Amino acid sequence: MTHLHRFGVPKARQRTPTQKLIAFELEGECYALPIARVVRVLHEFKVYGTFNRGRGLIKYQGETIPLIDLGVLLLDRDRPQVYHYSIICTPEETQCSVTNFSESIRHNKKEDASERFQYIAIPIPELPRVLDVPESQFSDVPDSYRQGNLGSVIEKLIHPSEDDLFFYLNLEQLLKRIEV
Repeated sequence: MTHLHRFGVPKARQRTPTQKLIAFELEGECYALPIARVVRVLHEFKVYGTFNRGRGLIKYQGETIPLIDLGVLLLDRDRPQVYHYSIICTPEETQCSVTNFSESIRHNKKEDASERFQYIAIPIPELPRVLDVPESQFSDVPDSYRQGNLGSVIEKLIHPSEDDLFFYLNLEQLLKRIEV
C-alpha cells in the first residue's frame, strides 16, 4: 500500500538493504554463505579419498574439487557424518540467481592462495534454504570468540529473529586455514 502525503503525492518507502544467503544447519548450529558464492547444490555425490581432518574430494563437471567438512573443521567432530547434499561454491562471486544455482560463473586466475580453486564443496545433511536478510541483522563477532585456528572463518553473526543466530562464513579465510 502506498502512503500519501497531504497533497496526494505518494510518499517514497525506504528500502532496507538485504543480502541473499544460503543457510544450512550442522549439528544444531546454523551457518550461512552469500548466494553470490554458490554455484549449485548437489543432491548426489561421491566422496573420494578419506576425510583427512575434514577434507576429501568430489567430481564436479569433470573436475576433481576439494570437499571441506565443516563439522570436522569447525565443530571438532572426529569423523564425518552422512551427508545428502553438497553446496558447490567458488571463492569468487558468481552471477547466479536464486532460482538457478547452475548458471555459469566468471573465473579469474589470481595470485591469492585462497583463490587457487575454481570450486569447493561443502557437504551438508539437509537441503539448504535461501534467506533474504536485512543488513541491520548482521553484527560483528566478539573478539573473544575469534580465538583459535578457525576464528577468522566466522566473518559476521546474523540475528534473523530473537531466538536464532547464524554464523556467516568467510570462504577465503576457510581456504587459507585448510591449506596449512
